[in-house]
Amino acid sequence: MASGSRYAPLAEDDFESEDPGPHTHPAPSLAHTRPASPTATLQAYPEIQWIYAGVEYDSLENAIRASANSLGITNPAYVDWTISVTRDITRREIVNVYNVLGSKIYEHRNDFLNEIDTTHATFKELTLLGTSLSKPLKRTNKQLRAELVTVHADLEVLNRNDTELVKRYKELAAKFTQLEQGLSTRTTLGTSTAPVPVVSQASRIKASEPPKYKGNKGSDITLEQWLQKMGLWFRVQNITMDNDKITLALMYLEGGVHDYVEDYIETASNSGTLGLLDRLRQPT
Repeated sequence: MASGSRYAPLAEDDFESEDPGPHTHPAPSLAHTRPASPTATLQAYPEIQWIYAGVEYDSLENAIRASANSLGITNPAYVDWTISVTRDITRREIVNVYNVLGSKIYEHRNDFLNEIDTTHATFKELTLLGTSLSKPLKRTNKQLRAELVTVHADLEVLNRNDTELVKRYKELAAKFTQLEQGLSTRTTLGTSTAPVPVVSQASRIKASEPPKYKGNKGSDITLEQWLQKMGLWFRVQNITMDNDKITLALMYLEGGVHDYVEDYIETASNSGTLGLLDRLRQPT
């Protein structure tokens, strides 16, 4: 709690002596209008004017003496006693007002200091909070900047790729248009293009004819070896159709094997379907 030196209460002894004389006491007419009380419980006092019978006097004492003369009071002791009593009453009122105002000012001063302490504490907390948030925010800002740079680089790559794709698409579209125009032209002219036969490189290789096969007892090679040689020869000669393979294989059979597949030979001579060479794998 804020603290401060409390005001010093005013006592009646703080005023001048009991008998200051007619001209040593401050003239009440010099008092100015007091400011309003902070608590709005005290009213402002207007400037004091000492007026008697329409005449303004510069002090309370002179006003009392004038009133005594007008009333025919000539006893100086009585007049002085009246002035002394009036002065004492005025002093007590001034002291009371001063003490009340001083107490109120002290209370408001303490409230103001407490408010300052509260504001200072709040400001300190906000400063600490701002400091604690500053570093994470800086790190986050740095990370976001780095990510933004990466995203920008990726975007540039995508833009370049998109440009390249658009370029290739236009090229393909132009070629497709040319193909459509060429196809339309050929269709209109009624021309057709025959496919160019593909000549295998193997057909250009010169190979000797395969040996005759007479069976396991009459040949120098086995059936499996003969079939392998026939397969290689078919490949070199670029023979792929099964009927052609069987027909050629039948031409290279002799002896008992030839007799065994005689029905195949008859079918081949009549241009019938020959199937596969599975029967040749059976022993004779």
